[in-house]
Amino acid sequence: SRIHEQISFEPPRQPVVAKTEIQILHRGYLTQELRLRKRQRNLQLLQLQLKEYPDDSFALYCLANTQFEGGDLPSAIRYLRRCLQLAPPAATFKAKAVHLLAETFHRTGQISQALEVCREGRKEFATAPEFWFLEGMLRFEQGDLSGARQCFETYLEAPEGDSFYGRELELREFRARDYLAHVYLRSGQEKDAEAQWRLCVERAPHCEKGWLALVEVLLGQQRHLDIEALLRRASQDARQDVLLPIMQARIEISRGQVANARGLLEQVVRSNPTLLFPRVFLCDILLRLTSDAPAAEEQLRAILALVPNEPQTLSKLAALTGAKRTLEDQKAIK
Repeated sequence: SRIHEQISFEPPRQPVVAKTEIQILHRGYLTQELRLRKRQRNLQLLQLQLKEYPDDSFALYCLANTQFEGGDLPSAIRYLRRCLQLAPPAATFKAKAVHLLAETFHRTGQISQALEVCREGRKEFATAPEFWFLEGMLRFEQGDLSGARQCFETYLEAPEGDSFYGRELELREFRARDYLAHVYLRSGQEKDAEAQWRLCVERAPHCEKGWLALVEVLLGQQRHLDIEALLRRASQDARQDVLLPIMQARIEISRGQVANARGLLEQVVRSNPTLLFPRVFLCDILLRLTSDAPAAEEQLRAILALVPNEPQTLSKLAALTGAKRTLEDQKAIK
């Protein structure tokens, strides 16, 4: 194919799959400009491929993925449905296509459809753990704590299975535990929540949310000596230049020093413009604890440049710009 090459084995040769300890960290294109150029290139090549081979199910999957990344979610759904109609049962990309369809429904707010696709995915691809994670996230967002807990616990207890995404380690060691910790916390199980977040920072120390969540828990219980111990531990991490300011910013907020917290996070964002979480945390502070709407809007748009069409960010931006227009209209009337 023109792009997205797949390794294939011609009969009678059979592939031999062996698991290794090798991990490859691929950060892709680090700037929005380069990502846009790559997406436009891929889009053109895929359209050429489908013009020549309109029933190429793999090209349809790749085109849906490209449209998903570019924010054209209705087109992504259309191409995924056609892909799944045409894909052979043993297609190596079929589980990914089903999972992407569920994700796309989620992004468009069609939660019931997303849940149904997840359930179908779990039946067809029983050893693929990603469907448990996505269904748990959907149930958590709906407030179904019992259902979310079952999904995340099942996901974390499952054998490694046939994970089809390279981010499996991140999912297993951080994102699922983070969600499960929030489920425990909302259910009044603070010790269990803390235990999950401690596992997060132990096994995935690069994930800032786990450190911040632990600070939140310890502040709520006024365990100041434990906070100091946690800060010392973070100071020994290779990413202390990011972790420590984030944690210290939350401590400054607890002291009522919002300006100090903002300054700490703005410095992190300037030094690490492609990191998502510090920017999200800064934006949350600007929206909740300050009246600096222009700065909040700037950060929201920067987040969308990193993660196009992220639903919560889009909702916050719509609310902020809508409130701004209302205020401007009121001033015009006066």
